[in-house]
Amino acid sequence: MNKWAILGGDKRQIAMLQRLRGKGFPVSAWGVGAESTETDWQQAVLDADIIVLPLPATEDGVRIRCPLQEGNGIRFTSLLKEVKKESTVICGGRLPDVWREQAELSGIRWYDYYQSEQLQMRNALPTIEAALFLAMDALPITLDGCHAAVFGYGRIGSLLAEKLKLLGAEVTVYARKERDRVHAELRHCSAFPIEEGALKKLPQSCRIVF
Repeated sequence: MNKWAILGGDKRQIAMLQRLRGKGFPVSAWGVGAESTETDWQQAVLDADIIVLPLPATEDGVRIRCPLQEGNGIRFTSLLKEVKKESTVICGGRLPDVWREQAELSGIRWYDYYQSEQLQMRNALPTIEAALFLAMDALPITLDGCHAAVFGYGRIGSLLAEKLKLLGAEVTVYARKERDRVHAELRHCSAFPIEEGALKKLPQSCRIVF
């Protein structure tokens, strides 16, 4: 059975740790606060078959993001030096191009799980909920009856527009592709092309822009 190692991250990595344990996998962790199983990260990755980094994997392009750990995070180059097994795979979300190149030069396989279409679709929902929470906290009025503008109609924009409509908002979508604008109109939104100066042309009734 593959040994897993989790390095850094937030509550999502803690949830992964608990899920892996529940399925009986041997798993070690460092940089996840009180849930860390090891006092140093080198011990955590010892003999690991799969090393999981957070999403995003880094904030500065140099160190692994470890917000729950005091002090500096792990340098990615230091991690590569500790990987001893040729079969080890490093997984992370939104891995920088330079990290991918460094892993390949070291003969280590990598996988960017944020490239998964399924994950990106599922990740859109918590992103939208956070945006709606911020909007409701900032507005002196309810979203019901509020005029909102949504710029972009991709995974997040399309679902956000749908949620706003369900909350009773009047929604105007700005999208580059005609297909997306038609899609928005079929869902009872107003739709216009994104063009330079579009923000200045928003109707006066618009109270919030996403």
